[in-house]
Amino acid sequence: MLHMVIMTHGPDTCAAVHAEIGEKARSGMGKLAEASKKLQVTVQGSWVDAPAHRSYLMVDAPSAHAINELMIELQFFHWNTIEIHAVTTFEEAMSLAAS
Repeated sequence: MLHMVIMTHGPDTCAAVHAEIGEKARSGMGKLAEASKKLQVTVQGSWVDAPAHRSYLMVDAPSAHAINELMIELQFFHWNTIEIHAVTTFEEAMSLAAS
């Protein structure tokens, strides 16, 4: 199941500005492949909106619980508020539209 993960922080906790948080971010990203494989989470894409202090991950995961575990293991929740949204493609959504 596809999920959009939205990670938001403020300028006061930005990894690009604060060395300690930057180290946590680099460490977490370095563990992403191994941790996601263990939890059966596949990252489909990732994006950053730097001025908005927001990052996005499109993941395929068996559940939101697996994604929660991933965010905890990578410690991304230490400086981000994390939202996890189940999403579908437009094509899948259009098949639900009344004809």
